[in-house]
Amino acid sequence: MADTIIPKILGQEAPTTAAGATLYTVPDMIRAQVQSLYVCNRDAAADFSISVTPKNEVTAPKHYIFYNQPIAKNVTYSTKHMIFLNEGDVVAVISTSPFKISFTIFGQET
Repeated sequence: MADTIIPKILGQEAPTTAAGATLYTVPDMIRAQVQSLYVCNRDAAADFSISVTPKNEVTAPKHYIFYNQPIAKNVTYSTKHMIFLNEGDVVAVISTSPFKISFTIFGQET
């Protein structure tokens, strides 16, 4: 019987500036599978962006999986997608309302 793998928190962040923050970087010699993503707006309506940038690349428009996505006041947005990441890949987040939006991703590292 195969072992049951339970997803864990891969990253949590509440960006403090409009420049955003790194939510998760895949560690050396690891592959990761992101299984769910939560965006919690704890204040007034705002927008958020999320990028997934491969190792050794600079974030560019092609890396965004959400861009200026509106989120209403006191709303939590969740999505469940399988995103496979390689060593050094970076998930970054931006909020138009610094300190007010929290991001959490769950998944597995192998």
